[in-house]
Amino acid sequence: MIEPLDGASGELDYSDSDGMPPWFEYRDRISSAVFRGSVSAVGVQFLFSNCSLIKSVDLSGLDTSSATSMYFMFADCSSLASVDLSDLDTSSVTDMDSMFDGCSSLARIALGSGFSFEGSGGSRQCSLPDGYWRASSGHAVYAAADVPSGRAVVYSRPTFHDAIASTPHLDDVSWLAASGISTGYSDGSFRPFADVARCDMAAFLYRLAAGPAFESASEQSVAFSDVSASTPHYREILWLASTGVSMGWSMSDGTSQFRPFEVVKRADMATFLHRMSDKGLVG
Repeated sequence: MIEPLDGASGELDYSDSDGMPPWFEYRDRISSAVFRGSVSAVGVQFLFSNCSLIKSVDLSGLDTSSATSMYFMFADCSSLASVDLSDLDTSSVTDMDSMFDGCSSLARIALGSGFSFEGSGGSRQCSLPDGYWRASSGHAVYAAADVPSGRAVVYSRPTFHDAIASTPHLDDVSWLAASGISTGYSDGSFRPFADVARCDMAAFLYRLAAGPAFESASEQSVAFSDVSASTPHYREILWLASTGVSMGWSMSDGTSQFRPFEVVKRADMATFLHRMSDKGLVG
């Protein structure tokens, strides 16, 4: 742990040195950092750069209203999963380049009204780590380069531990996680090469349609002989049938089957998505 200027007011200024903070030589041993008292900063470039083991940062005592640089501030903090920047002021900052480069574990960030990715200028100076970020209020989803700032909001980047750089369609898998369309398995995995059952497909399509209200009367208007209240995603299956997106199979005895545990065929998925689009169920 480092606690600069513990319990006292002071100024953090290393602009006349080699540009590195005074604890840089210990960067591979730092696990957390706390700014206590009131610490004003002229520049916070390289503040925690290459602190690959750091997991906790408390910046509530750091005054950045006069800071002009946040260059490489958290670069290569590969163990940092969450950071609160809600107290930071970027109104004087002219350089924020590569602020979050290498923050591969960062999955939650809190911003305040005084923090802007544009700094003191009019153009965006930095972005969050790649992936899709979900706002805690309103649940809007943004690509890393499009996350808005200048207001108090918390963003999260849901990920699956088995969705890695070599995973096919990684960007699309990340979007599924951020949008809440797929929550994966209880162990935090997505299992990108596993088959998709029809009951799971029903849940994905229901969430894609933003989880519309579904009245009990509508539930009773459709029925499948092989679907009951114990079937996974029971209501989503009945919603899918009520919209006409999936009609199932008509049996010789006059009943219908959905076959919830069969694997979805690519041709059937094409039909489902086309019907979803035609019926205006996709925004």
